[in-house]
Amino acid sequence: MKPLYNKTQIIHSLSFASNSAFKKVFEDESTCKKSYEKLQNFVTEVSKKVFLDETIKKLIGDDWETVWGPVVYSHDHNSSFAVADNTMGAYYSKSQNLFVIAIAGTNSISSYGWIQEDFHVNKTAVWKDISGKGYGDISQGTATGLNILRNTMKYKNKNLLTGLKDFIIRNDVKLAEVAVTGHSLGGALSPALALYLSDKQSEWDPKKTMNISTYPTAGPTIGVHKVYSWPSGETGKSFTDYFEEQIKKNRIKCFGIKNSLDIVPLAWNRTDLATIPSLYKNEDKDKNIEDVSFGNAALIAVLNLFKKSNKTSEARKQYIYKHIKGIELKKGTFDDKIDNIIKDKFKLLKGITKLYNSKYIPKSLHSSIGNLENITRFFGQAAYQHTTAYAKLLNIEVFLNEFTTIINSDSATDKEQHDTQMVIEMANEALGFDINSLLELSELTDEELEKLIK
Repeated sequence: MKPLYNKTQIIHSLSFASNSAFKKVFEDESTCKKSYEKLQNFVTEVSKKVFLDETIKKLIGDDWETVWGPVVYSHDHNSSFAVADNTMGAYYSKSQNLFVIAIAGTNSISSYGWIQEDFHVNKTAVWKDISGKGYGDISQGTATGLNILRNTMKYKNKNLLTGLKDFIIRNDVKLAEVAVTGHSLGGALSPALALYLSDKQSEWDPKKTMNISTYPTAGPTIGVHKVYSWPSGETGKSFTDYFEEQIKKNRIKCFGIKNSLDIVPLAWNRTDLATIPSLYKNEDKDKNIEDVSFGNAALIAVLNLFKKSNKTSEARKQYIYKHIKGIELKKGTFDDKIDNIIKDKFKLLKGITKLYNSKYIPKSLHSSIGNLENITRFFGQAAYQHTTAYAKLLNIEVFLNEFTTIINSDSATDKEQHDTQMVIEMANEALGFDINSLLELSELTDEELEKLIK
């Protein structure tokens, strides 16, 4: 069966399918091990369902088989519940002669993922210490995540490289493309893993016939372009130089995508970070969310990650992060629908605030509802642009609709309901209380509410 999707769409579809454990919590009061087993079983079952789904078969092809995984990593071994910090799987289609190694993005409920991988950028790791080749540094957070993918994760007691090698030899695979892909955190880890596979190719591809590529989306920068050590000036060649040398030598290809309205790819380059507060600037006043406190706070917070109070040699270095070549900038579109959902909620909230005074509304919110509305609009737009917007940019909406149905089979919702609920949850997190429960307290008619708003 010839798939309806092209190769790029297929690769990105499997990238997003690696995120089945997003916001999932599995609990067993007896042992943490059993909680983790439930989590791992869920991810494995979803993977099987994806490749058996008739709609998805038509989109990506019907001869995909599992090479390795999927494997879930959960750092906390002492809790009664388990959440996914990292997830990765490798798959192969014989008819397309294509391997896809898919790496999940940040799980929003994984504190380990946020702190130890995403935000650990004020220290770096030497690339040559990781792969045995090359030069330059990558962020310590990326190095931590990469170590989990290449060493900690095991499938049938084999790491990824061994699993790949055994499959290639057993099936006599030749001249296949090995595409490493991921979104968000996966968008940072996928090019790093692809380069690692290139540097270590002789260990998993003895005949060296495979063609290595990477298809990251929405990823932050991972490598240091320049290191300044005051007052001596620039020192050494950079990781981005090394990566781009491998591209020129045709040892690796990069086909990355970033949304122009997505905050995450602006990290961790200081110049890019400075554009965050005005990212959603718009001449239309109804759409403008410029210079809100959330944007400024986000900028200050990320810049503070580069500061250290001690006087070690690390503290005297300033890391200049830069994207590798091959990351294409796609023009994003401000989402009116998401923005209007939030503004409508706040219209009701303002009306109820006037009607009930301080009975149900936290006193601290009375004088700052306007600012909170802007913050929530910024937060909601940022969440949308980093997630759902990519379905349109990559043209894989049909796949994601079907995938969403699979992972939420007990309570499947259509895409419109899913997007709306996502934004409401983001607004609730930003505000610190449930807007919906507050609105339920009101028995206002539309006419009464209009009078209050005016």
